Amino acid sequence: LPVVDLGNDVEQCGGSVTLDAGNAGSTFAWSDGTTTTQTLVASSTDTYSVTVTDANSCSATDEVDVTINALPVVDLGNDVEQCGGSVTLDAGNAGSTFAWSDGTTTTQTLVASSTDTYSVTVTDANSCSATDEVDVTINALPVVDLGNDVEQCGGSVTLDAGNAGSTFAWSDGTTTTQTLTVTSSNSYAVTVTGSNSCTASDDVDVTINPNPSVTLSLPQDSVCSGSGTITLSGGAPSGGTFSGTNVIGSSFNPSTNGTFTIAYAVSDNNGCKDTAYADITVYVCVGINELTAGSVELFPIPASNFVTLRTSGINCKMQVEIYDITGKKVDQFTDVNVASGYTRTISLSTYAAGSYIVNITTENGTVRYNLIVQ
Repeated sequence: LPVVDLGNDVEQCGGSVTLDAGNAGSTFAWSDGTTTTQTLVASSTDTYSVTVTDANSCSATDEVDVTINALPVVDLGNDVEQCGGSVTLDAGNAGSTFAWSDGTTTTQTLVASSTDTYSVTVTDANSCSATDEVDVTINALPVVDLGNDVEQCGGSVTLDAGNAGSTFAWSDGTTTTQTLTVTSSNSYAVTVTGSNSCTASDDVDVTINPNPSVTLSLPQDSVCSGSGTITLSGGAPSGGTFSGTNVIGSSFNPSTNGTFTIAYAVSDNNGCKDTAYADITVYVCVGINELTAGSVELFPIPASNFVTLRTSGINCKMQVEIYDITGKKVDQFTDVNVASGYTRTISLSTYAAGSYIVNITTENGTVRYNLIVQ
């Protein structure tokens, strides 16, 4: 009889098994009827047998059990590219064992939070294994920090979104540049899109409190030296403070000659402050006063272009006569109903340089000044 030996029973993971009946030149009858050749490729689980008939018409049979266990189906999906965050990879095949390429876990799922190629080998209960891999790209988000909330008095605030070369969308829609200069109170936000199309946002509250509007109009801009302390006023809004040389509290002491700048500062409830300024000039006023009441001032002395005449505590007619050094009258004028605080500017454009006598006569007496024209 022909010797027929299909070998031991076979169990394997996937693939196929080639069964060989030997006995070349004989005829072969396989149990599945797929072929009459010496060999049979078995790709599914079954019991396979063959009958071999040799040239003597003698026959012999053998059979074998073939078990083809299916491989686990492992599919990690398509490659992934995203902005920030993480990707959960699922190897499926619950109840199997899992070997991930990064060695961080042996569970069915893996949380990938960095750019890499990840692979997994799955081994099922039949000890059959299969592998799949996937490329994961996690693009970094731009870091956007507009800083802390801002509160200030007046002016402007420049907000910088950083990330030069990116594209910028500001909430107020005024610009698409990296920086935004704001001059009003509001909440401002920006969305930054990097070259990898990843975006990030930040916002900031900006409060710009207006400075108070401060003005200063002093009641007089000149005074004779040594004429006594002047009470300062004319600042708005009220409640501010005066400062400057020879200023104490709200008083100015014209103890020295020259022009002095008086400052008036006001702070509001937000702590915002503004300051206004005005000048006051202290002149040397030299004269002989024979008035019984009130005063008359003539300044500056020496003078170039003009002199100023000012009264205090006088309410009457006033006559002014000006004489040159030879005693010749060169000018005169009379003002009626002169009141306290009266001022008059006398032009010296026609006066030659030299000394002049100025007589000022009122019902209260006479004041005489030695005027020097330079």
